[in-house]
Amino acid sequence: MAHSTLRRAPRAAAALVAFAAFVALGGCYRSHEREVASDAGPPPDSGRCGPPPPGCLAPGADACAAPVRVAARCDDPSGAYFCPTGSRAYEREAPDAECLPFSDPALGLAAVGGSLVRVPTPDGRCLWIAESVTMADGRTASNVAFEVPRDAPIGRCPRVAAPLGGDLHDVVSLLGDDGTHLVQLTGGFTQAGGTWAVYRLFVYDAASGYGVRVVGTGLAAWNAATETFRLPPTTGAIWSPEVDLGDALYTDGDTMYVWGCPPPIVDLVERCLVARVGPAGGTVYWSTAGWTPAWLGERTGFDAGPWISSVTRLDPGYAAVSAIGFGADLRVSRTTALTSGWSAARNVAHCRLPSGDPDAFCAGPVVHDELRDPLRPHELPVTYGVGTTAPDGAARRAAHPRDYWSRLDYVAVP
Repeated sequence: MAHSTLRRAPRAAAALVAFAAFVALGGCYRSHEREVASDAGPPPDSGRCGPPPPGCLAPGADACAAPVRVAARCDDPSGAYFCPTGSRAYEREAPDAECLPFSDPALGLAAVGGSLVRVPTPDGRCLWIAESVTMADGRTASNVAFEVPRDAPIGRCPRVAAPLGGDLHDVVSLLGDDGTHLVQLTGGFTQAGGTWAVYRLFVYDAASGYGVRVVGTGLAAWNAATETFRLPPTTGAIWSPEVDLGDALYTDGDTMYVWGCPPPIVDLVERCLVARVGPAGGTVYWSTAGWTPAWLGERTGFDAGPWISSVTRLDPGYAAVSAIGFGADLRVSRTTALTSGWSAARNVAHCRLPSGDPDAFCAGPVVHDELRDPLRPHELPVTYGVGTTAPDGAARRAAHPRDYWSRLDYVAVP
């Protein structure tokens, strides 16, 4: 039976893993969709349709949440399977050995660096925010947003994506800035009908080790009309560097958990604390005494390297993905409770670093739940930035920009 109704971008036939499985099983999809109740598992064999295909994918709780597997349905009179309305056929491609997001020449980028954090919007988009980009003409920009296709097969590298608004620009507006500040977005979430980003604010400081000094962190609201994050004035209320909230985020229903990992640094990692943030920015901190309005100095979270880590659901509990300072590996800590009980981190994957640079390192790992495969629940799509401490690092990056391009890897977690 013909499968002309499966809409997919052209690609090599060998990559159509799911499609081949459908043919082998003898099932096929209808050209139309129906409004059907979803469930988590495949249906039993039904009439003329035969054994069921792998299923369909429905959107998660928000645009950046993991897709949910729902059952394909059988239309017995025609003998065709179909996906419920709002879902799509499950498809998977084998991930590329090297995935450099936004590297398609049509985008006109010479380099993409740093973390690629994700922000869901209320209108159903999952924005990837590149920490820094260099354009082909040499211009640079920070916090550049891209719309990654949501209907691509699982495993496909997002080399092609649409820049937000059609051009490459900073989506952060810092009110009252005099040009002396730098903003790093560390993640985003939807709450109370709006979108928020957590940011870290730096001030340029030649006396600091890396030329910048952290001022604090805070929440920025998404302005749907201008499609920018408007940060409060630099004198506004933000979380102090003492707690440094924003290293990692996790949404549990209407509750947002935020981790901060301030110094001291021991063996290139910092122990993290955890807080809960409400719709108006109200913050309470976890301690053995429960939730309190002020931080009591307890750190019950995982150990992490600097600035950005990632927390995700990983049955039977949760996982924190991090990288030590100037390290070469991705590490995972596990727990069954978001507030405490984190295991010691262990290495689960080696970062893909330039082979000719012994001083290269990876940093700022972000788990992209929106790319997860429900048939492989312990596989995590992780992006990370690549840097170097080599004395000639700037020259190396200029000569070999792809070696230091932000990367996407699929990491299997035992």
